[in-house]
Amino acid sequence: MLLSIEKRFVFVHIPKTAGQSISAALAPWAVKTEKTQFRRLLSHLPVREDPTHAWPRPHGTARWLRHKLPADMFDSYFKFAVVRNQFDFLVSYFHYLRQNETSRRHADALRWSFSEFLGYIGRKNRTNSVSQLSWITDAKGGMLVDDLLRFERLDEDFARVLDRIGLGGAIALPHVNRTQRKDYRDYYTARDRKLVETMFADDLRTLDYSF
Repeated sequence: MLLSIEKRFVFVHIPKTAGQSISAALAPWAVKTEKTQFRRLLSHLPVREDPTHAWPRPHGTARWLRHKLPADMFDSYFKFAVVRNQFDFLVSYFHYLRQNETSRRHADALRWSFSEFLGYIGRKNRTNSVSQLSWITDAKGGMLVDDLLRFERLDEDFARVLDRIGLGGAIALPHVNRTQRKDYRDYYTARDRKLVETMFADDLRTLDYSF
């Protein structure tokens, strides 16, 4: 997550949606706070903080940020996020677990097939934790951000955001942590596809994606 007081914007970083690229591009205009133990503790508590000193959690949700920022700031600042096709998102998350040795599920992911990974998501009731809507909606499903960029046309949509925050033409979007892999559709069996359509029906409908 990035907070800019100078440019009056908040970027809500949904994992696996090119957030590191956007963070790298916009970091010069964002609040920079030392990540002390005290600041990390406060970031987990539902108390208002001085935004010039707060440490926003990298993958903090818009819902949580509403507890942390002054109400007038949250309401008036331009808030945006990037979303991607949920089918593609899950493949990316699967590879992340396989590559990230610090993940608690790294060893499991190395032996899982993709179908077994989807079974883990469903069996452990982790659907909400990898639902993109959980980062950008309130408890009733209301949208908390002002604009959604599409991963599939990121350069074009990011240019629109730059114009909106007064940085049009000033910066280019770097590509960070790009993964080389097969087309996401190659990972799915018919059963896998049906499972995802059931588990993530709200994401697919609200964000207007399909297989």
